[in-house]
Amino acid sequence: LNMGLLLDKKRLWNHNFNLDKKIVDLLEVGFPDFIATDAIEISLGGNQLTQHGRHLGIILMATDPVAHDVVCSHILHLDPQHIQYLRIAQERGYGSLSLEDIEIEGDISLEEIRQKTKNWDLGLVKVDKVDCNIKTIIGEPYCPGGCHGIFLDWLYMFKDRKPELWKNLPPWTVVIGQYSGDVSASRVMVIGTCSGIQGKVKARKLRKIRGCPPKHKDLVLWFFLKAGILNPLFRFDLIMDAYFFLFISWCKRLIKGRL
Repeated sequence: LNMGLLLDKKRLWNHNFNLDKKIVDLLEVGFPDFIATDAIEISLGGNQLTQHGRHLGIILMATDPVAHDVVCSHILHLDPQHIQYLRIAQERGYGSLSLEDIEIEGDISLEEIRQKTKNWDLGLVKVDKVDCNIKTIIGEPYCPGGCHGIFLDWLYMFKDRKPELWKNLPPWTVVIGQYSGDVSASRVMVIGTCSGIQGKVKARKLRKIRGCPPKHKDLVLWFFLKAGILNPLFRFDLIMDAYFFLFISWCKRLIKGRL
């Protein structure tokens, strides 16, 4: 993942169903020749902001980004052929996805590391399969790095930070993506600029949060304002940092002619 090349304002651009292509596109302009990954403590499953850590106890170093991620996928017992951005990278000629073409050295073998991770739950689940009081209807396309994934993060903020609220969330129906069917529910929230319901809608409340995708902080704020759901990360200091100080910084750049 070579997102470090981008400024913050560009990172969310195409952070949707095009994300895998975007990741590989970055190799066109910045192909790293050294990668160091601190995997002494790692986290997986749940929300990227709140998920719990696990001890792996290794440091990975590589001179090829594709080879690096291929080895990482095997550490977590994933097939690199099933990881879209790696498959695209191979198709564009950036490297092989076969371990036979990768030279691996170190004071611990890949198989020893895989033994440590063989029973780990990676938490790979689609947002509509999450068992909670909020029903999620998914439309097309499914964007794990976009609106579907961002909303899954929002849900896991409750599971990881306030588990007692996990089963007691207000009964909203959330629609993400272009859904071709009808929706009948008391309260409906549509997430994403391109999301919509093509069939009939019968709802007492109908709200929408725009963005492609909306930022985590926007979901936290708008779910509170539009649905009255107070997220565990809805804190005054975080709101000030995310909005007030960001606005002040924007004004300073505007005055200095840097926008």
